[in-house]
Amino acid sequence: MKAVRPDFSDLLDLMRAHFGEVSSTFDAWLLLRGVRTLGLRIEKQNFNAMKIAEFLEDHYPGLRSHPQHKIAKKQMRGFGGVLSFEIKGDIETAKLFLNNVKSVHLLQA
Repeated sequence: MKAVRPDFSDLLDLMRAHFGEVSSTFDAWLLLRGVRTLGLRIEKQNFNAMKIAEFLEDHYPGLRSHPQHKIAKKQMRGFGGVLSFEIKGDIETAKLFLNNVKSVHLLQA
């Protein structure tokens, strides 16, 4: 049996410690399938977030009109697919907004 290079052996030990011994072939296939489209999915997330942000104009640093856009541009390549905002008004206003959104999933804390 050939000896494994010590630096490669150390790398394998590190990977085993973090990821486990061996993935199943199905898990490996799922991982490869997901990685192939990861870039496209992130681009689409950025695109969708920008569309929402254009509607919410003053609350998203990805827009040139935002006061901290220059800082965000220095720190980021894309501006992310996660966006948060607050609804002005009372609980009834928030419920009205949520009842008119087509694709939101509320998680119970």
